[in-house]
Amino acid sequence: MAFKLKRIVILFFLLFVIRCDAPRNNPLDINNPRRELGLIEGRVLTQSLPYKPLPMTNIRFTGDGRWTQCNEQGKFKLDNIKRQPGWLFFEKLGYHRDSLYIDWQGSKAKVVEMHLNALPVVDSLLFYSSITNRYPNVQKLELFIKAWLWDQDNDVDSVFLVCPTLKAALNLRFNATEKFFERERISLNELNLELPDEIIGHSFVLRVKDLQGRQMDLAQTQVERIIREEVDLKSPAGNEVVSTMPTLRWQPLNLDYHFSYTVEVRTNEVDPQLVWFKKGLAPTTSSIEVDQPLPKTPINQYIWAVWVIDRFGNRARSKFKSFQVE
Repeated sequence: MAFKLKRIVILFFLLFVIRCDAPRNNPLDINNPRRELGLIEGRVLTQSLPYKPLPMTNIRFTGDGRWTQCNEQGKFKLDNIKRQPGWLFFEKLGYHRDSLYIDWQGSKAKVVEMHLNALPVVDSLLFYSSITNRYPNVQKLELFIKAWLWDQDNDVDSVFLVCPTLKAALNLRFNATEKFFERERISLNELNLELPDEIIGHSFVLRVKDLQGRQMDLAQTQVERIIREEVDLKSPAGNEVVSTMPTLRWQPLNLDYHFSYTVEVRTNEVDPQLVWFKKGLAPTTSSIEVDQPLPKTPINQYIWAVWVIDRFGNRARSKFKSFQVE
């Protein structure tokens, strides 16, 4: 009986020793000093405050070739990987790709936190031609671009309009009042062109540089057409005397694309000031009554014109005609 009891005690002792040594000898145990495999875990967040998790971020470790994705909390784990130095790459749609170098330096686990920078987004983009008809028979062409951007991290440094085929790059300025980037009255010379119609068919790129110096092409655009047709103004004309709320008449155009009219009235002086306008008039419109009394000026003389504007924003303005108010 004593012999059996002794055997049982020895057996329990051996089991206890084995159970204590097993984790340290287990190659998958993180506390095993002879463990050759490692663990990388962490989370991926936005760069902007408040920090938000970025689920579905792809993560790849070059030291092992393994990859994984973040969960809904932005957390990830790469377990049982070879403890070899390498790059940890982070990729998510709509964000800059980023990386982190992993040097184990004898450690068995690495905990990291990565903040990804969001790419700017183009909310709206207008690139259009503008023809102004002048006496006697001169058509002046200018180009305009307006770009509305949204940047989550607010780190846009500069915006450019680039045309590789023309070897042209124009810097856009920020309109702080209207909150968009623009370049007004672009000339053909700035685009290395000689004739107006040469602009058609060239593809332009909206390029953005951020505060870190990274450049990205966000959108492509082009000038769809140049409107050569001019609206023929009928009356009033020749400084004709009219009422303070005159009716403006013109000959409608018959074009094979959709367009609308915009009518404007300005003071007849060295620096004409806009005093009345009406936009979005149908292509068949041939007249409109000024719906409010025109403001008085020292000489009560005015000029008016009609714009033709297509759905891309391309436009052409008629020659001005004059009238005066009694």
